Amino acid sequence: MPPYCKIINFSPSSLSWLQCMILDATKASSNTNQWKVVTKYYKAEVTLKILDHEDVISDDTEAVVFCCDTTKETLDRVEKIWHKIKECSPAVCLFVVETATDDVQDEKQSTRTQILDWCLSNQFELIECNEEDEDGDSDTEEQFDEKAGRIRIIQALKAHTWSNLELIEDEESEIKGDKENEDTVTLKNSLLLAAENLGEDPSFEDLFSQISKMKDISNNLPDEGRRAYAEKVALAFYKSIGVDSE
Repeated sequence: MPPYCKIINFSPSSLSWLQCMILDATKASSNTNQWKVVTKYYKAEVTLKILDHEDVISDDTEAVVFCCDTTKETLDRVEKIWHKIKECSPAVCLFVVETATDDVQDEKQSTRTQILDWCLSNQFELIECNEEDEDGDSDTEEQFDEKAGRIRIIQALKAHTWSNLELIEDEESEIKGDKENEDTVTLKNSLLLAAENLGEDPSFEDLFSQISKMKDISNNLPDEGRRAYAEKVALAFYKSIGVDSE
């Protein structure tokens, strides 16, 4: 079963923008979707689930994204829900708000410092969506430098080592191994053919008459085969003039 990433909505706003951004889609079909994560280094399949905070139950999840407004009431709800699910020990914990400030005009609002204190105490990362990253590269979520704003959500999720990930390097190594095996077979076949062309104990005259042919054979061998063939030709010449090869 694919691991879960749960996006929990504590705000009155729709999270379709976040769902579509993660899935790289114009429209999401439901609140539960399979996210095929592909990076330069691995691929994985993750169950992406959007929940209202009232529907949260305590079960295994590898990542949680709390989408919140900045009211004190929401911060209280976040505390209660986190108490319910923190035993699952999700590796990725994100606290997402549109913006936060210490210059609040309404006593019902939490300050940025209060939200950040809660995040630090509970090992969450605070992400403010209105922050813009200076790098506009569409592949920034796969780079090593930490990004800001909405793109940071994807970057943080892709940085996680999902329990079912498959390293792309493994596939490349497999292809490389198959290619090396093919090269080995080709080399053996080429050397056998070259040996047949030399014959058994050829005379100096026979060898000399085949120099042009031997050159053509050598040119068609891989580097390793060319060296082995050259050694075999040299030994054949030594024997033909009665010189001990040792």
